Amino acid sequence: MHTPHSRLPSILIGLHAVLVALLCACAVYLYVVPCEGFECLGVAIAWMAWVVVYALTMGLGFVALHYAKKVTSGRPLPKALLWLQAVVGLVLFCIWLHFRFA
Repeated sequence: MHTPHSRLPSILIGLHAVLVALLCACAVYLYVVPCEGFECLGVAIAWMAWVVVYALTMGLGFVALHYAKKVTSGRPLPKALLWLQAVVGLVLFCIWLHFRFA
């Protein structure tokens, strides 16, 4: 029988996976949305909100990894999700740097 505490890592990993997928989808949408005139302010605010959700999701990923290591011998999925999220963030940061200083 599963106790609520033993299912916590699975719930956290699932939530982290969903949030990483949503972050990727939002990043693609925000990247392709046209920026014309006053709408650029809205896009900038959306990117700032994306960064906040990215940081919170990264924190959730580390918590999920911690619980996964405590309950089981560690799962590869939380590590892979954290790496995926880190790579997405790094790529987007490099794109921003390119457009900012080009």
